[in-house]
Amino acid sequence: MQLKKSRFLFFACEKNTLLTVLTILITVMMIGCQPQVTAPETTPGTEPTPTATTAPVEPTPTLMLTETPLAETPTTVPATDEPGAMAGVKLSDVLDNVAKLQNGTAGISLKQASAAAKVLDWAEDNELTEEEIESKIASYLDSLADPEAVGAFIVNFELVSEIPQKILDGDDSTIGMVSDAGYSLEHTSYTQSKWDTFLAAYKDNLPSMYTSYADMVSFDPETGWALFDYWDMLKGNEAKQWLIDNEGYTEANAQEYVTNMSESEFIKKNNNTRLRAVDMDAVSITMMYQADGTPVDDANPVALTFSEFMNLYASHPDSVLDSYFYYLTVQSGAVKEVEQPYWP
Repeated sequence: MQLKKSRFLFFACEKNTLLTVLTILITVMMIGCQPQVTAPETTPGTEPTPTATTAPVEPTPTLMLTETPLAETPTTVPATDEPGAMAGVKLSDVLDNVAKLQNGTAGISLKQASAAAKVLDWAEDNELTEEEIESKIASYLDSLADPEAVGAFIVNFELVSEIPQKILDGDDSTIGMVSDAGYSLEHTSYTQSKWDTFLAAYKDNLPSMYTSYADMVSFDPETGWALFDYWDMLKGNEAKQWLIDNEGYTEANAQEYVTNMSESEFIKKNNNTRLRAVDMDAVSITMMYQADGTPVDDANPVALTFSEFMNLYASHPDSVLDSYFYYLTVQSGAVKEVEQPYWP
């Protein structure tokens, strides 16, 4: 039993020894497989040449040029130099779009925006002088059927005349309305002087406004505008001369006629072929009727608000159009007061 134990111990020792030898051999083999870096040989008496290494290159800073900011100067972006489609369109066709507007109908705001935009595009696309444009507008007005048609056109133009300026000013709401109407503006910006020229040419065609007697020819409750037919009240020598010049009276007959005229009689001189358009919502109004249509108690007209005037017209249109004549007071070229004076 003792012998077997010794042999077992010897075998264990031999086994441990073999494992140790194998471990050493494997280690040596692994070391031998690694690449060997041979140090450069040095010549006696000389210093070894150091291995060159590249130093990291610093990035070259970019030169940034800065300018001193200048004060902003407001500028108007010029419209394109190329004329748009309106350059080949007759002005009469453009103005027809305005004349055909029917106030109070469905979609009138969009139609007004479209018509006004076309007028602005025409003005931008043309190089005509104010006098040339004025002549074209005058020819167009002369082509209309009658004074009331001319007056209706003037009312329509007045209602849309502010739209082009809003487009010029870049008003998003107005520009959007033009787009909603299905019309595409031809330019991204417009020339103020061209629109000013067109507007001046239009105004040159309007009849002059001055203080005068007049008959109200029509009133449009949809717009609040009225058309007046101006006339002059002639008495005394003015009446006499008018009878001689226009009715073929002899001087003696004219004098006799004028002498026999009562205090309230007069001759109505009306050489005007054009009607005056007045925004009744922008003037003072005095009438010979109350808002409910009741005549005033005495010879003094009463003041009415625009709303009361509208009520009077709605219930008694004849009291507005076919009873008394009117007296229009003008200041600085604009009507300030519309009065129905008492006349026996």
